[in-house]
Order: sequence, then C-alpha cells, then structure tokens
Amino acid sequence: MRLEDCYRTLDLNRHATDAEVKRAWRSLTKVWHPDRFAHDPDLQRTAEEKVKEINEAYETIRQSRLGAWSDDEDYDSTDSPGPWRVRIDGREYGFASLEEIAALTSRGAIREPAEVFDPGSEVWKPLAEIPALHAALQQRLARRLRSWMYGCVAAALFILVRRPTPGGVIVALVLFGVAGFLLFRMRSNQPREQ
Repeated sequence: MRLEDCYRTLDLNRHATDAEVKRAWRSLTKVWHPDRFAHDPDLQRTAEEKVKEINEAYETIRQSRLGAWSDDEDYDSTDSPGPWRVRIDGREYGFASLEEIAALTSRGAIREPAEVFDPGSEVWKPLAEIPALHAALQQRLARRLRSWMYGCVAAALFILVRRPTPGGVIVALVLFGVAGFLLFRMRSNQPREQ
C-alpha cells in the first residue's frame, strides 16, 4: 500500500502527528470492528476487510516514520551506510556517527527498545547502555517531565483563579505537589558536574 493511500485510508494529511495517526487508527478500528456487525455476516466480512486495511495503513505509516529521519524524505539505510547501526523492530539503519543517533534519540525518533551496533566493541547494545545515547534519553525525559510540570502548574493556577472553593484549593495543592515532584525528578536525573 502506498503511503499516500495509507494517509487517505486513515483520513489524515501527511503532516499529522504520531498522536493524531494513532487516534485516527483507534477511532476507525472501533467504528469498523467486526464484532459490531455480528448480526450480519456480509457486513462482518466487509468490516474484517476494512479493519485489515486500516491496520495495514497504520503499520505502514508507523514504519515509514520509524525510517523517516527528516520531515521531507524517507531514510533508507543504503543511502548512508556507516559504522554505527540501529536495529528497531527487526529493521536496521546505518549511521555515520554516534552524534547523529544521539540527536535522533533526543528528538524521540529512536526509542527503546532499539539496539545499537557499537563498531568499537562489535556488539549490539541496548540504547541506554551507550553513555552518549543514555544522555540523549535523559534529555528527552527531562523535556517530557518539564512539559508535565508546566501543565500541572497551569492547571493548578487555572483552578485557583476559576474555582477558589475548598475542594478547588485541595486539587490545586495536589497539582502543585505533583509539579514539585516532577521538578525533583527532573533535577535528580540531570548529570552531576564534577
């Protein structure tokens, strides 16, 4: 199935986020789930075919995004064979440097449980076992924690401004506590200066 057809099947444009793709896939599989048509065997067969098509479209988009390292072109491992290789879901990609892998890891394009071939030791290692990539994973985690912390603070302030009731104050205090915990967690994950 062509990538354009996959986006058309999920009723999305090519610039949809990963979350939008997943949401569309879930929504369409709920609508076309064969169990909803158990009363009519013909409709049930049609729904089964439609769900297969939806699943194939979702998987094709997902795989293309795992392999699409830039916004405009698909990444092909034969274009840039290098000493560093990454294995994700059984597919391998070549990279010229560890910095290139670290940049993609910190952006979230390469995630756990990916494995990286270390040309120095000539073995496959989990992503987190390579120090530069572990640091990139920590940066990504810190960004996520920061966004959650800001969300909690914003929600607490909104509640205090809109509903200064005793219950609202309690909820706001809980949200401030969660934000404090996230701040603590974010700071404890930062590398220590020596």
